[in-house]
Amino acid sequence: VYHGVWRQRPNKSWTYWLHDVPGRTFILIHTGNVVAHVEGCIMLGLMRGRLKGEPAVLNSGPAVRRFEEILGRAPFTLEVV
Repeated sequence: VYHGVWRQRPNKSWTYWLHDVPGRTFILIHTGNVVAHVEGCIMLGLMRGRLKGEPAVLNSGPAVRRFEEILGRAPFTLEVV
């Protein structure tokens, strides 16, 4: 079980942060398309596909905006089973 909070990043943008993850810090939920775009973070997308032959998450920007709108920037709990 992880707890997410709305937080400002060092680059001044805002995103969700999962805190109290054992052995990890700064697990963020943000946009991205391929594995190289996330270093332990979570990227959201509306579809799976391929970019330049690499497995990818597509429509990431709209997915993150939808996620933020649904949660209203409120804290949340994520349970991974």
